[in-house]
Amino acid sequence: MGFLGVRIDQDLEDKIKSTGRSRSDVVRDALRAYFEVDQPTLFKDQEVLVCEIERLLDEKILALNSVKHPVLNTVKQPPARTAKQKQKPLNNVKQQLSQGDEIIRKAATRSATSG
Repeated sequence: MGFLGVRIDQDLEDKIKSTGRSRSDVVRDALRAYFEVDQPTLFKDQEVLVCEIERLLDEKILALNSVKHPVLNTVKQPPARTAKQKQKPLNNVKQQLSQGDEIIRKAATRSATSG
C-alpha cells in the first residue's frame, strides 16, 4: 500500500475526526468515491438511462442559464427596475423542460418492463 501525506484544511480535519473512523479509511473511501473505484457494474439499459438523465440535466442547465429572468439573475446583484419593465413568462422553458421529463418517464418505463 502506498503512502500519501497531504495537508488539509482545518474544517476537513474536524469533519474527519467527527466520523470516529481512522483518517486513512476516510481518505481512501473519499478517493474511491471521487475516482469511481469499486462502483457496481450497471446493466446496459441502466447505462442508457443514466446517460439520458445526464443529457437531460445538461439541457435543463443550459436552458436555465439562457433564461433572462429577474428572479434567476438576482443572486449576485439585484436588477434595476423601472415602471416600464414587465416580467416575461417562462412558459416556453417550462414546456421544453416537461418534454425532457416525459423522455425520462418513457425510458424508466421501458427499463422497468424489460427487466
